[in-house]
Amino acid sequence: MKKAITFRAVLIAILLMPLNSWWVAYMEVITYTGHPTTMSLFFNVVFTLLFLILINYLLKRFAPRYMFTQGELMVIYTILALVPVWLDMICIRFS
Repeated sequence: MKKAITFRAVLIAILLMPLNSWWVAYMEVITYTGHPTTMSLFFNVVFTLLFLILINYLLKRFAPRYMFTQGELMVIYTILALVPVWLDMICIRFS
């Protein structure tokens, strides 16, 4: 059985954090539309997960050895879903 929390999953989540953070800040502060953090499921994280699932489909066809496991996708989703919470906490505290 493969581990869910792998270095690869955490690294991918960390690499996606700035993009995810920028997207949330852009939607909520600059354009003041969408408000991804007011939805029950953060649509920016769901979209990112959908993108990773599409990449996973391509990996399945061309390089099955490098496919993401379900656990890795869950770890990436969890980390990316917590980023807006941390951003809101920082913005509230320092504003």
